[in-house]
Order: sequence, then C-alpha cells, then structure tokens
Amino acid sequence: MSKDKSSTRLPLSCEANYKILGDFAPPKTVSVTEISESGFKFITTQEIPRDRALEVAIKVTETSHPLMATGKVLWQKNISSKYLLDTCVEFIRITPQHKSRLISYINNFAEHIKFKRDAVRCSMMTEVRYTVLDGTNKTMTCLSGDVGIKGLKLHAEEQIDVNTNVQVVFGLPGEKGFIQAKGRIVWKQEEQGRILAIGVEFADIKNEDKERILQFINSRLSITKSA
Repeated sequence: MSKDKSSTRLPLSCEANYKILGDFAPPKTVSVTEISESGFKFITTQEIPRDRALEVAIKVTETSHPLMATGKVLWQKNISSKYLLDTCVEFIRITPQHKSRLISYINNFAEHIKFKRDAVRCSMMTEVRYTVLDGTNKTMTCLSGDVGIKGLKLHAEEQIDVNTNVQVVFGLPGEKGFIQAKGRIVWKQEEQGRILAIGVEFADIKNEDKERILQFINSRLSITKSA
C-alpha cells in the first residue's frame, strides 16, 4: 500500500466517510477493504485524481469513534463493474492519538483472528451471480465486498428487499471451482449512485464449501506485509 515494507495490512470490511479537500460536496460513505498504518483501500463510484487530498473518517468497529486522518489518492482501478473503483489512499496526516488507536486495532484484530476465524469476515472482491428465488428466478451479476462462513456482502445495482431468498454462486480468488449456496437478504444499505450494499446470510451451504471459505480466510488474514 505504501513504501513502508513493515506496515501490516488487514483485508477487513468496514465503513468510512471521505471528503475531497476544497470540494463543497457532502462526505461520501464507502466500504473499506484493507487498512494498514500507512493507508487504506476502499470502493467508490467517484473518480478522484491522483494525489488529491481527502479528509477521512474510518469506523473500524461499530462501537468506536471514527479514526480521523488526511490522505492522498495513490491510484484507482476499475473492478468488475463499470460503476466501481478500487481506490488506494496513503495517510499524509494523522494525529499520534489516532495512529496509536489504529495500531492497537490492527494488533488486537490480528490476535483475535487466531482464535475466532469462524466469526471473522474477510474482504473479498469477486464476481457473484445471484438468483432471486421468488418464482421469477431472475439472475443478476454483482461484486462481493466480504465473505465469512455465515454469509457475504454484495455490491449490487438492482433493488432487492430484505428477507428475499436468493441463491449465490461465486469463486474464491486464486482458487478453482465455484461455491453455491442458498441464503436470505438480512440487510441492505444505499451506497453511492446506483450501488446497493446487501448482506446475505447463508441458509444452505455444503460443509466442504464452508471449509473452503474458512481456509481462504485463514490465508488472507495471515499477517502479511504491504508490498
């Protein structure tokens, strides 16, 4: 993520707000996919020029106050959907207090996942085909945001109601074959533009596919160094 090779990065899923410095538009809410001491990555629909400065507030947990920082955009890349951009930001100003909180969070999270991998959700961007099980069997394609053995998060363009039953088919990045599961929409949240964040809870999934997901989480959440 940065030139600091010793910076541990975590492929987690949480929310952040960002505002372009000098822009009068209101802050935008985005999904964070990775974070380290030196910066973070998120998904957005907005094109942001390289080196543009941002004010960011990252909510790493549901109960904690946001981590506040100023960063600059290093790069953006198109991912699967024509609306979504993978965006990398380097911190250029963060107070010692907030940096200490960030380091503590990274260390505590790293320790937690050694024992709670079955309850952890890991960021995962891959194409997902989902079918609405309402008699119409309408099938659509979208991008995932994260995955756990209990469910996954989707970034979709179509409206869908909570409690809708769906079937999802997806592959794990770097692996062969697909996982198929049935589940239920348990929450949804408007994101930027036409994008909707959707939470799918698995109701019917093979044990061997759960094990594949757990192995994927183990490999992704093993403590790695930023390249």
